[in-house]
Amino acid sequence: MSDPAVVWSPTTLTAGMIIKAGSSSFSTPPTMTQVNASSDINQVIALCNRRTSQIDNSLSQFSYAAPSASVTAALVTALQTRINALRGEVGVSSFSFTAVSSGKPIKAQDWIDLRSALVFTPSPITIYPSAYRQANNTANTYPTNNGAWGNTLYASGAIVGKQNTNTSGPGCSRHRLGIAFSVPSGANAYAAYTLNIVLENWGATLESFLPHFYAAATDVPASWFTNRDYDLGSGSYGSSSNQAIPVPGALVAARAGGTLWVCIGEDLELIDGGTGGSILHSVAAFGANTSQTPAISITQNFGF
Repeated sequence: MSDPAVVWSPTTLTAGMIIKAGSSSFSTPPTMTQVNASSDINQVIALCNRRTSQIDNSLSQFSYAAPSASVTAALVTALQTRINALRGEVGVSSFSFTAVSSGKPIKAQDWIDLRSALVFTPSPITIYPSAYRQANNTANTYPTNNGAWGNTLYASGAIVGKQNTNTSGPGCSRHRLGIAFSVPSGANAYAAYTLNIVLENWGATLESFLPHFYAAATDVPASWFTNRDYDLGSGSYGSSSNQAIPVPGALVAARAGGTLWVCIGEDLELIDGGTGGSILHSVAAFGANTSQTPAISITQNFGF
């Protein structure tokens, strides 16, 4: 859900107007209701703090001004720097602020510019895979950490993770692909995250199945392809178009600065961790061919 529009108070700023502190009753991060109930200095600080929490949790929050406080050049400069840093992280050009100097009066236009610079439309951040593993097993269970590290990472996140059997092969085969995403240190729970993937299938016989997605709660799970901490749901085969699988914001935020592992396998086999639900004579491709751009990624969309 997008943030409601900010309602600035006072509505207009004019030369000679005294900028007060305003309300300092805010949660962390501030809600838009709290932002719009405030005014003056602290209203700008609150919206800056909210944007900081939404975009980059690795950055500190600004302290709110005391009732008797006045606007200083140091505060204005710090806000200018932070706002442009946040804008840059989400693909928005820097705002052209006028530099302020210590000992010089803060002009109404300086405060108008801070307000204007905080209202922007961020571009989504895309996280591409950093590594993957794949496993193909004919037994009823997977041994711990079976599967080689993959390093065939094509441009823009394309991965080829083909798994297959045929009528001359084993009568029971289980296929899984584990994808590692390096999550930015500032990733937070307030964004809407989506796993984008193209899945191709060359045929499946004797059983009908869907690709199913799970995510792990640790950087390198003890068994990356049997770790099913978070169920992300199923996708579909036979489509050359992108599939969007929602990923909970809290899950990504918990892996900030670390690795988010996503495990992909057939739904009939994953539901019991590998003790049944055999896939018979299937030919499946997880990932995509190199023509898909991007083939696999996680997109971070910001709710404002």
